[in-house]
Amino acid sequence: MSARVALGLLMAGALLAGCQNTRVPNASMGIGWEGPGVAPVISGTWQARANLATSRSGLAAAAAGDEIYAFGGASSEAGLLASAERYDPTSDTWTTLAAMPTARTFLAGASAAGRVYALGGLGTGNPLAAAEAFEPATGVWRAVSAMPTARYGHAAAAVGNVIYAVGGFNAEDKALGVLEAFDAAAGTWRTLAPMPTPRGWLGLAALDGKLYAVGGNAGSAMATVEVYDPQTDTWTTGAALPAGRDRLAAAAFNGGVYALGGLGTARVDLWRDGAWTAGPAMASARGALAAVAVRGALWVIGGTPDGATSLRRLDVYRP
Repeated sequence: MSARVALGLLMAGALLAGCQNTRVPNASMGIGWEGPGVAPVISGTWQARANLATSRSGLAAAAAGDEIYAFGGASSEAGLLASAERYDPTSDTWTTLAAMPTARTFLAGASAAGRVYALGGLGTGNPLAAAEAFEPATGVWRAVSAMPTARYGHAAAAVGNVIYAVGGFNAEDKALGVLEAFDAAAGTWRTLAPMPTPRGWLGLAALDGKLYAVGGNAGSAMATVEVYDPQTDTWTTGAALPAGRDRLAAAAFNGGVYALGGLGTARVDLWRDGAWTAGPAMASARGALAAVAVRGALWVIGGTPDGATSLRRLDVYRP
């Protein structure tokens, strides 16, 4: 299913009741592992926290200054989104921020040099190359140098003050292996060695100075994992996911890389020491979600349970 079809389903979902958007009480949940005969071996609990003000799927998120920023996406209530919100884990509250200049879904987000960046995505027409930065001190978004390649369904992560954007789909919905790096200090992009396996709707996490490109889609859900080393500008093949999945999120946390959710699944996997291990599943299936690690916890934001209804959910995992 193309992103244009997925976006159309979300727009049609505005006619549906918002039953998926109610908050679940703060209690341990999602401890079970989906799948016959498989048990979790990573301990921890999930808890629901304060809902987003706006339901959103295909959103981006990033952490800056120990706070969480969620922006863009599409809503089954409001359509294509430019809106942005900030979450304070201490007070368990969301604050509405200035909207991005460009409404978009299936964008990528990351933080570097104290700023939050929104990269590319799908607008009302073709994929976008637009890049915009939010300055928490001023509360203002501003345009920065556009990505060299317009795309949607890509993923981004930062190593130091450099943001890496990889994969995605072009205007013909062709899967890409493109890897581009944005130097937040210089404000410039450069093109690097492409990902060996082109794909979109993947997850990307930065751990110990390397990038882990996890899962994705190039016609079907993939279990592929590839690892990029910025020091040598080279890719290597990593241990594959236990099962193919797309529209998942990935985050580095607790000494490993977590692969979270995906279209139609609540599963959680942890890569550590070269192998994947089952973790506590989320409370419910959700794809096109976002994930960040901050304040000693892993947070998953928004998404869709069915490709048609967007969520306001925020859930936190603590080992």
